[in-house]
Amino acid sequence: MSDKDGNISWLDAMRSELKRYQEQHRDAVVSLQEIYDFSERRLSLQFPDNNNVRAKIRQQLQRLRDNGEVEFLDEKGTYRITTDGEKS
Repeated sequence: MSDKDGNISWLDAMRSELKRYQEQHRDAVVSLQEIYDFSERRLSLQFPDNNNVRAKIRQQLQRLRDNGEVEFLDEKGTYRITTDGEKS
């Protein structure tokens, strides 16, 4: 969702990144490093006031895991995207 100024939330931005990753790679499994490589630059541009984008990515992945939208697979930081990127 966007706020009144049209800015997207971090959570929705992360959902979009996971959906984009899944569409481009045709894979629902992604490592934390792959998500950093795929999304960090784009998210840094989207949220220029955040100086710790990787920590924010991890935080959002935890929130998405708690929502059942991603599944944590192992201690190496591997996730399975369990939805199509849209919260049901």
